[in-house]
Amino acid sequence: MKVARLLVLGALVVAAYLALVLWAPAGWGLGRDSDGRASWPNLLEDSYDRHAYQQRGRWLPAGGRPYLDVFSEYPQLTTWFFGLAYWGFDHQVLAGEPFEAERVAQARLLELGAPPAEVEALVRKTPKGQREARLAQLPQGPKGIAAAQALRAAYESQDRVVAELVRNAEAYGRVHQVLMAPFYWLLFALVVLCLREMGAPPAWALVLFLPGPAFFAFNRFDVLPMALVLGAVLALLRERLLLAGACLGLATMTKIWPIALAPLFVSHRLSSTWSAGRGARARWLAREAGAPALACAAVCALVLAIAYLQAGGGDDGWDAMTRVYIWHDEVRKPNHSSVLALMTSPERWGWLPLESREDWERVFKLLIVVPTLLVAAFGLRTKAALLQACAFTTLSCVIFQKFFSPQWVLWVLPLLLPLVARMRIYKLLLPLLAVLIYVQLPLLYYGDSTETPRGYDLSERFWQVTDARVVLLFSLWALALWGVWRERRAAGTATSAAT
Repeated sequence: MKVARLLVLGALVVAAYLALVLWAPAGWGLGRDSDGRASWPNLLEDSYDRHAYQQRGRWLPAGGRPYLDVFSEYPQLTTWFFGLAYWGFDHQVLAGEPFEAERVAQARLLELGAPPAEVEALVRKTPKGQREARLAQLPQGPKGIAAAQALRAAYESQDRVVAELVRNAEAYGRVHQVLMAPFYWLLFALVVLCLREMGAPPAWALVLFLPGPAFFAFNRFDVLPMALVLGAVLALLRERLLLAGACLGLATMTKIWPIALAPLFVSHRLSSTWSAGRGARARWLAREAGAPALACAAVCALVLAIAYLQAGGGDDGWDAMTRVYIWHDEVRKPNHSSVLALMTSPERWGWLPLESREDWERVFKLLIVVPTLLVAAFGLRTKAALLQACAFTTLSCVIFQKFFSPQWVLWVLPLLLPLVARMRIYKLLLPLLAVLIYVQLPLLYYGDSTETPRGYDLSERFWQVTDARVVLLFSLWALALWGVWRERRAAGTATSAAT
């Protein structure tokens, strides 16, 4: 199929998917239980992460400062992007709520001599059922009464925000789905171009329209950072070095992990142009490594500088620049289906003691960084070696992070699909991954588990599919590493023959 026709077909498929998810009522599914709810709900869309995006993006209509007034676990560009969906509907967000009332309450409590850490917890993290008890514990007297009044006003403001979020959830989610559509098509188009670059049939990009990738493309935001990552890879393959560096910087500011690809980019350029740089090493290094690295660093620095100024500079500016990265390193906890959690949970695999989880978390961080540096040291002379190495590092990030999200299928497929002509096993495993992820979530997570007040009591079939998913990801990880070694051996053989 010609590329132009394939791109048009991709646009039509994305438009059809978008129309379908916009048509489907919230939670749409098949079958009916005795209580009238769908037996297999959320087959086309869910709000699992979109509610978080709505809250993180609320800084824009409310006039708050990201990270300081409105929490976000996402890098700066993504946090800013989440605010854009509010422009698509009549949100009626009250400016200044709840953070202006929270600041007043914090000031009043500090006047009473309360420690700053306790003040923030009391104002922002007190469960609704404990509020009256906490208010009653405040000292009497003019300052105590003023603090109680301010704290009560902050709680009332928070309640209004909760009601507003509930009211706006459906509209925000629909606008988010519309915003994801062009990035979904862009990612598809970039995979098509990468397939052609690698001499593989471009039609293999249609794997991106299987149920798993399609579900997460519209209901998460990962098509955005992955389009930037693949744009950087394609630019590098076509020797557009400054563009590659800039795209990698943008990708890093939307999702932290793409910066791990930087050593691979440098390795590819230096090893593939080594003979051309023999005459003027300094100029060659500046052109092949220094310039794209500077472009990447400049983009990251610009975004962080804007975040610093947006927060007003000083300590607040520094906090707005760094808080998200500190949170991921020190605060974020493993979730139930990450490999780290599976290995250390007595109710799952239980291979390691639960109390050793923090130690193994540090080991897992090394398993992301060290193998990547070793692969980069091999020398990635060919385009296929670069793609295999990028896929290997990406899979390392997926497998060895303490937190796992099923939408990360959108990280893996675009990097491995261009290699289907070089490793035929990918023709089987990549479509299998695209379907298996959908079976895990939404099919079994929502349809085969019991909903409780504390969340879902996950079924045994869910955990069986989770185990299969882990095996499949490790298989792809090993195959990508083997692919790097095979490309290196083939490149060495070709060099020897030419000599």
